[in-house]
Amino acid sequence: MSTGIQKNDPKKSFSNSRHQVRSLIDMVHRMRKPDETLVDLCNDCIEWAKSQKRTFLRQRVETRLCSVYSDLARYEPALKLLGELVKDVRLDLIRRDTSQFVETQYNF
Repeated sequence: MSTGIQKNDPKKSFSNSRHQVRSLIDMVHRMRKPDETLVDLCNDCIEWAKSQKRTFLRQRVETRLCSVYSDLARYEPALKLLGELVKDVRLDLIRRDTSQFVETQYNF
């Protein structure tokens, strides 16, 4: 017999929060030209993702922040963040799947 009450599924809530954060940033980006508000929003989301240990989400938001910096002609912070992001992604690939990392390095 179903009571209609569902238990919280950690994977489902994890996925929902990731989707909500990304949707929020995309919505704000579509509604207005990139400005400091969007930069602040991205930085807040990055800090939240770090505190929640959501690496993939943090990397996605950092990528979006690089795009916003580029749109604002703020190239130095964009390049600095991209450099850190590339190192971080490489380390994640090494930790998760060394063969995938080798294949990625070979292709580039």
